[in-house]
Amino acid sequence: MPFFRKDRSKKDPERHAGIQDKLALKLAGLISKLQTMFAGEMNRLFDGVSPSRMKKVLLLFCAVTCLLSSYCIIKALKTDSDHNSLKVDHSKTPGYFDKTGEAPTHNGVLIDEESFSKVQVFRRYMDSLKVSDSSKFDSIQRQRPGLMDSITTLESLYYTQKIK
Repeated sequence: MPFFRKDRSKKDPERHAGIQDKLALKLAGLISKLQTMFAGEMNRLFDGVSPSRMKKVLLLFCAVTCLLSSYCIIKALKTDSDHNSLKVDHSKTPGYFDKTGEAPTHNGVLIDEESFSKVQVFRRYMDSLKVSDSSKFDSIQRQRPGLMDSITTLESLYYTQKIK
């Protein structure tokens, strides 16, 4: 009868799990077993102890743990001349630091006269194109939307460096 056959199209996820999944499952099982064993031993150890005595032991444990943690933190932050646990070294960054790490070659001038004249020629070309052939100008603006803003920024940068 086909009604009671095992459906072989569905695969058992645990059977076809990867090696990492199998290892993780075994590790989780081992940790769970160790926790159960530890809990059993602690129950056996504190089985005959009264609740007030358990509270005192818990309070003592918390106090000792708090003191030890405070000691470790204070020792790490305490600055002795002999031994520093946490030391911050300052690094000096040169004034000309950039992505390459080399000194600048522009001597304070970012845009020279030749580059600025090229920018001016391009600006005049784009302005004349805007008046004479607006469809070509619009096509360029669609391809390079921030082009005219960049030209304006370059011009303002050139004029600001001229003032300095």
